[in-house]
Amino acid sequence: MRRVLVAGLGLASMLGLALLSASVPATGQTTPSITLSLVDPSDTSTAVTVIREDGGAQSLQVKAVASAATSADVTVSVTVGASGSTATFTTDYTRSAATASVTISMGATEGFSSNITITPVVDATVEADETIRFTGTASGYTVSSVDLTLTDPITLSLVDTSDTSTAVTAVEE
Repeated sequence: MRRVLVAGLGLASMLGLALLSASVPATGQTTPSITLSLVDPSDTSTAVTVIREDGGAQSLQVKAVASAATSADVTVSVTVGASGSTATFTTDYTRSAATASVTISMGATEGFSSNITITPVVDATVEADETIRFTGTASGYTVSSVDLTLTDPITLSLVDTSDTSTAVTAVEE
């Protein structure tokens, strides 16, 4: 990394302002990355990737892992139900917060958000799996997104309708 001067020292001093700088990758270096995942707050080593429509409210935390130890505190701003989600807010699920914040402390590689509760909306419609997308941004980092899959407990089996001895039935898993 190299530091890039944003404000001149002389002018900043005359105006009583602090010197501002930002970290940017040096030529030939790649931008550091942060990977998001969803975890169980009671055991942050357990990933949460799927919740069932009939499973009730699910508490989870967003875990952010940096590709290397940070040289300063890094704040990751997370959007819950971001663009790219296939599940519809209020129709398919509700949430305790639309955004979350994760801080990765200086010298650390990971941080966790406060708890977020996702509550699936139970309905009589048989649907394919849907996703709730969590996206993040952090200054100077490329941040991945992560999807939470919402599954429907009811599946339909298709049968040959020319055979009148069978019937189409819905099966709850």
